[in-house]
Amino acid sequence: MEDPQVAKLVKEFPQLFGLSLEVKMKLTVQCLKDLGIEDAQVAKVLAKHPQLLGLSLEENLKPTVQWLKDLGMEDPQVARALTMFPELLGLSLENNLKPKAQTLHGGGFSDGQLVKSLSSFPNLLGYSAQRLAHRMTTLEAQGALTVASLQRAMPWTDGKFASWCAASSLVDDGCTMAEAYLSSLGFSEAQIFTVKSGYGRSFNPDVDNRIKPLLRWLSDLGFTSLQAYKVIVTAPTILLVSLERVLKPIVRWLKDLGMEGPQVAKVLAKHPQLLGLSLKEHLKPIVQLLKDLGMEDPQVAKVFTKFPQLLVLGLEGNLKPIVQWLKDLGMEDPQV
Repeated sequence: MEDPQVAKLVKEFPQLFGLSLEVKMKLTVQCLKDLGIEDAQVAKVLAKHPQLLGLSLEENLKPTVQWLKDLGMEDPQVARALTMFPELLGLSLENNLKPKAQTLHGGGFSDGQLVKSLSSFPNLLGYSAQRLAHRMTTLEAQGALTVASLQRAMPWTDGKFASWCAASSLVDDGCTMAEAYLSSLGFSEAQIFTVKSGYGRSFNPDVDNRIKPLLRWLSDLGFTSLQAYKVIVTAPTILLVSLERVLKPIVRWLKDLGMEGPQVAKVLAKHPQLLGLSLKEHLKPIVQLLKDLGMEDPQVAKVFTKFPQLLVLGLEGNLKPIVQWLKDLGMEDPQV
């Protein structure tokens, strides 16, 4: 272990100095190594859960390991589970682990499915028995109780789980998952109709890969939930645009001009359709027009902050004719 790890371990579990090195700590570490956990991983396990060193070898560690093996787990699977969730060894076998396993069996999970789940998500047994039973019962009522769905649902907050359940019910009523998800967020029927109408095709953008990443990104930019929802309602085609290849480059470009994060958020909140415009064919030519008049980047940024509508106006149909008209009146570039 590195010095910082040792320091953290001592800080979190100073009781280790009262433990026997030979009779307690070394035997505990050896028990982990016997499962195939290597020194570096043992160090990580102890750094993550130093209380492990204070557990009884005969009353906690060995019985729990044996129980996992009795379920059908091989040593490498047990080692993986304990490396990922060492707190498992501190849970009561009789009052915690076995009753939860019975709940899972009662939900139709076989030993094989339980082994598969614990090998990849041992935290499953770390949640309260009430939470586990409630999530299983609800998922079963939705007809969606599987190993994968349970693992996905257990870490969710009660609010998120309730939203997911509401969305699933809407899907059963004939809505697409995207419509159901927007409804679960609080979008009205009129707003969803507006989004679908403006989307331009059958409305079913991927919730996990399109809608959620977009909302997270807008939140990171400083948008409130209502502002982010307004973006989707006002400019639904944004759901057709690549976040990495189109949207993020536009924001970076605005910041490179000198606009601050809050200014960018304010501009986009007022004119979300800006995010659907071509950076190369629309936005950059507008900036070039202003620069040709003698403006520097900070001045351009100030203009956009003061009058963001400028960015959504047509270059050939609006901006150039106006600039040319002003010049025809006798104004020089700096005056324009």
